[in-house]
Amino acid sequence: MIDQQDIPVCELESFKIAFGKVVERHRVAEGLGQRAFARVAGIGNSHLRLIESGGVNLSFATAFKISSALGVALFELVREAEILAKEFEVPARKGC
Repeated sequence: MIDQQDIPVCELESFKIAFGKVVERHRVAEGLGQRAFARVAGIGNSHLRLIESGGVNLSFATAFKISSALGVALFELVREAEILAKEFEVPARKGC
């Protein structure tokens, strides 16, 4: 089992940002604004903004709510985020 402390901070940051971009891309493709999508997903609008900007570690439950609301399997969102995370560098942040 891998301890979260064993994963480089920048790798975690890259994934959070990429996951947020993937969620946003799917939400926009569905024609939903942040407020409307947050309501459909059953999460707070401000929480969705943080997720889409990569500013929060979201729980599995929240990720599942988002994937269900998008009609996309969670593993597909994760796969897309993993691919995207490799395509860009994380902006300089504390700890990177």
